[in-house]
Amino acid sequence: MCLWKECIISINNLNKRPVTIIAKKSANGTWCNIAKAIQSLPEYDVNHQDLFTMILTSNTSFLFWKDRWCGTLTLQERFPRLYSLEKKKLCTINDRIKTDGFNWCWKVQQMVDDVLSDFISLCSMISDTNTLPVVNCFRFKLSTDGKYIVHSLRKYLDAKNAILQSGAQINWSKAVPLKIRCFIWRALLDRIPVAANLEIRGIKLQSATCPLCNLEKETDDHLLINCSVARQARGWIFN
Repeated sequence: MCLWKECIISINNLNKRPVTIIAKKSANGTWCNIAKAIQSLPEYDVNHQDLFTMILTSNTSFLFWKDRWCGTLTLQERFPRLYSLEKKKLCTINDRIKTDGFNWCWKVQQMVDDVLSDFISLCSMISDTNTLPVVNCFRFKLSTDGKYIVHSLRKYLDAKNAILQSGAQINWSKAVPLKIRCFIWRALLDRIPVAANLEIRGIKLQSATCPLCNLEKETDDHLLINCSVARQARGWIFN
């Protein structure tokens, strides 16, 4: 697992980057898709960082100023004046917090009163934060044991989506085959390859008319609900 982590960090050039950045923008592939999915969470009124608690380890590589390891904001956001005075802005927690105290590196020798008050608040805040000798660096708030579970997040997002859009919450039935569930999910997202969607993607077709009834344009709603052949098929099934 550690070797795999190092490979991902190296491929995406994530050294000295906040832990919330999991893929570089120019990259393609699974990690890039996951990063894009995270960026879409605000549409559900969800901040993914609020769902995790960062747990400090004795050898953590979290960035001191740019990661949310102390409170609900980064120290860069909470103390912008101190951050502007920092010489090494990508320093880690281990660079600044030592067993015998703090190790600071400022651009100035003496601080003005306002900045000095920020510095005192910063020292007080991080003095109350304990570093724990644990293995996991994150704790998932939606599960009792702190482990990340996809089902818990999916259920949480479905509930948020139902509230925001005043729609029905999706309940996945294990009795329905997986490929059928995936098809219905894609249909709800308007992602099945009907003629209307293929035209939007620039694919040339001989005709965009529904091949079953030859009356209307082939769209998701028409093919699955409004088409006369589809209505007849549903009648056979329900009978």
